[in-house]
Amino acid sequence: MNEIEKILKLLEEGKINADEAYRLIEAAEKEGERERIARDSEVHREFSLGDIIKNSIKNSIKSALSTIPMTVKGSLSARSINEIIPIEGLEELELDISAGDVELKTSSEVDGVKVKGMGGFQRSGSTIKLVGDLRVLLPPLKKLTVRMKAGDLDAELEGKEVEVSVKMGDADIRLSAERGRVEVNMGDLDLILKRSPKYMKAICEMGDLNLTLPPDFDGSIETYVKFGSLEVDDSIDYRSEENRIVVGEGKASELFVVCNMGDVEITRTE
Repeated sequence: MNEIEKILKLLEEGKINADEAYRLIEAAEKEGERERIARDSEVHREFSLGDIIKNSIKNSIKSALSTIPMTVKGSLSARSINEIIPIEGLEELELDISAGDVELKTSSEVDGVKVKGMGGFQRSGSTIKLVGDLRVLLPPLKKLTVRMKAGDLDAELEGKEVEVSVKMGDADIRLSAERGRVEVNMGDLDLILKRSPKYMKAICEMGDLNLTLPPDFDGSIETYVKFGSLEVDDSIDYRSEENRIVVGEGKASELFVVCNMGDVEITRTE
């Protein structure tokens, strides 16, 4: 195992974060460069490092997701589920998903949390723990928090405030909320805003982030892309102010987009 593989192993195990991994890999790359004939420019070296990181991210995610079947098997007793979990009186709910591929949808047609699929669940107060391949219907809530450790998430959610975090896996989210935060640590994030939020933060630590704005979006988007590219679709009429993208008057919505290692694309629904 070479030095870069060791660093990525520490990253996969959660012993270091993305910034620390980047600095260590960069240092290892510089050390290796000293031992070779200097033939590449700094720009070429950075792109070479980017290719290493992106490929390693994909391999790390693949390795992490390969453990999901065992995680499902060991977390909760897996079985066929078709149940409604009552949540009368609750305005705030937290879903703690251990592993699996999960579909979430907010629906006014249900009063409780309807769970269907193969897996298991446990409820403790305002927290519902889930594991397995599941389809979940939720009633509209004042605040919804979704925390997913491993697996892919496909969600169509609405509420006053929504927070979603996925540690390992891809997230495809259609969101209608006044305030929110969506974060993917290792994987790609596709976030479609069905309506303009007052405040929203989208974070993708390692992977690509695609953000789709509603047709009538008016607001500012503060962007932090550390290692990757930022592309704004030509259909969006905007102006740039340092690291801010301003659409319209730029006052109705405040968005923050953060991507440490990956590419960001911003488009708009026609």
